[in-house]
Amino acid sequence: KISDIPIPERAPKHVLFQRFAKIFIGCLAAVTSGMMYALYLSAYHERKFWFSNRQELEREITFQGDSAIYYSYYKDMLKAPSFERGVYELTHNNKTVSLKTINAVQQMSLYPELIASILYQATGSNEIIEPVYFYIGIVFGLQGIYVTALFVTSWLMSGTWLAGMLTVAWFVINSCTDPWYSVGGDNTGY
Repeated sequence: KISDIPIPERAPKHVLFQRFAKIFIGCLAAVTSGMMYALYLSAYHERKFWFSNRQELEREITFQGDSAIYYSYYKDMLKAPSFERGVYELTHNNKTVSLKTINAVQQMSLYPELIASILYQATGSNEIIEPVYFYIGIVFGLQGIYVTALFVTSWLMSGTWLAGMLTVAWFVINSCTDPWYSVGGDNTGY
């Protein structure tokens, strides 16, 4: 009776190689699409605001809406004499809401800014790069990771990495349309 049970056959080596090649190319495409998107955002930001040609205060002014507030907390962490003192000042913040002391870290979810400030100081980047460039680099890098995650999710749901490429393409097309781009007519964004 034991000999009646069929023994599963091993997949031929060329099938295993094809699977490995598909996974390798898919992973390479996922990482490349995320990196390319981060580089695109960086170039677009530079082109739109002429970021490198501005003074420090003008660079900070280019942050719009909530990004300016979050950058200011990141900058406060860098100005603090120690990390512990910076966290204490943010958890006992009386500057954000008038006549009220709040825990800004918890209420505004400032954990990414805390991590960015730790990374900036721990890696010795303060001798190499300005804080604003480090901060926007992290923001653009996280957007690249987001695009990579979209790619992988689509790939896993469909079973083919080509669907991941299509998802990334549609994401870029839909998210990177700037209303000023078509209104201005001069392709500068102004």
